[in-house]
Amino acid sequence: VDDIMLIEAARAGMTLVAEKLLLKYKLDPLYRQVNNDPTSARNLNAIQEAIRGGYAEIVAILTGGDNSMVIDEYGRTVETYVKMSGSPIRPVDAMNILGIYVEEGNHKR
Repeated sequence: VDDIMLIEAARAGMTLVAEKLLLKYKLDPLYRQVNNDPTSARNLNAIQEAIRGGYAEIVAILTGGDNSMVIDEYGRTVETYVKMSGSPIRPVDAMNILGIYVEEGNHKR
């Protein structure tokens, strides 16, 4: 059991597996296989993968509900990612699951 398994569970949308790996095995949701190589598919951590997949529940689990958590080397937070133009997290899920208000239509620009 290692941090890569948590990334893969988040990427695949496996909510219960991601939760178990985080809580039982204390894996790091911010672990990245490859640092500072935006061309590599292995550059994202588990939280970024969950956001990329639109899995708001997994994001909430991995962050412990802390939307101010910094999740990349540029200092961007979960809330920043969810509010970004084109975010795969739907506004209704952002609000109901993460407590982040995203204006309807902003996610499509």
